[in-house]
Amino acid sequence: MTSEPIVTAPRHQRDWDQYSRLAAESFGGDHRDLTCHRSRGPAAVAVVDDEVIGGAVALRAHQFFGGSAVPTGCVADVCVRPEWRGRGVARRVIDTLMDRTRADGGVLSTLWTPATGVYRRWGWEVAGLGRRWSVPARGLRSLPAAPGDVVPGFTEPARELQRDLARAWDGPLRRPSWWWDWKYSDSEHRCYTLVVGGEPQGLLGVRVRPVEPWGQDLVVSDFWARDTASGRALLRFLGGFGSMAHTVHFDTGTLANLPALVWELPQHELREQGWYPWMLRLLDIPAALESRGWPRTVTGRLDLAITGPAAQRLVLEVADGRAVTSPGGTGAVALSPGQLAAWYAGTLDPPALTRSLGPLDDGIVELMGMLTRRTEVWLPDVF
Repeated sequence: MTSEPIVTAPRHQRDWDQYSRLAAESFGGDHRDLTCHRSRGPAAVAVVDDEVIGGAVALRAHQFFGGSAVPTGCVADVCVRPEWRGRGVARRVIDTLMDRTRADGGVLSTLWTPATGVYRRWGWEVAGLGRRWSVPARGLRSLPAAPGDVVPGFTEPARELQRDLARAWDGPLRRPSWWWDWKYSDSEHRCYTLVVGGEPQGLLGVRVRPVEPWGQDLVVSDFWARDTASGRALLRFLGGFGSMAHTVHFDTGTLANLPALVWELPQHELREQGWYPWMLRLLDIPAALESRGWPRTVTGRLDLAITGPAAQRLVLEVADGRAVTSPGGTGAVALSPGQLAAWYAGTLDPPALTRSLGPLDDGIVELMGMLTRRTEVWLPDVF
């Protein structure tokens, strides 16, 4: 007789090996990455008769919101054996994983998924969409010249530049130190830094993808530029591959929602392809609100009523770029956990707030928009 699943942290290497094989069967490809994640954040597996039948990891990171880095768990490699799907295993794995993420200090959780309905029921909400962009390589070769030299490799100052640039958006990860080796240690990827006056001003992550019957395409996984001139220098560098490369593909999340590339091309041949959304959940609502950055020029108070199984009322007071929460209040603004997450991310502008939350005092709608709509939302990190 088959036992009921037990959900636990991976107990030993055998659990990690079985989980890795299950992920490979579920998603295709070689998921050897999973064992290397054992020190990178919490994990949970479902076990039946000493066999792993489901699992997930939450990579430990920080996510920028309002210029502050908020502790988050990046959920990845959620999988369940086919014969156990639809029986509540994934929900139990995720619940255990989120408990472990909270205990690990995470106050947010983010993930990429096409299964938005499932994760919405579990407390996440869509914060943004992944997009891919493609442009003929020849269109980049004719851009005006820009100063700087593109050299191989990512130096630590270049990585610091990436962190500084990421801080200006709502959503990017403050990448952990292991991120770069995880993404760029294989022979397929090439790393480049743009140097101007001895200082890094941009960086690129690129791999080559063969194209039949001949030639290749370029796939860009990181594209960061200090300013317009730096971006132009990097684009011209990519155009230099045009003797062999037909197309330059900017992979999921690599460019922002409306990339500056549209103002650089001499002819608009930029193609957009949608991908999965990314979703956000607040695991510890007061701590998440107090950890976020807020506009220094905005002062105000919101009386929030969070609905659902973990219903609570709290007062959010913002001043001088910081927030303080306290229990209680009038509950004038009622939000589900998902609506709160979407507002927190900066996804809901004032008209969307009114549509989502129903009639609200105009002053409340204006304040909510001013608090979280000052920065564009973008997650450039795929995990």
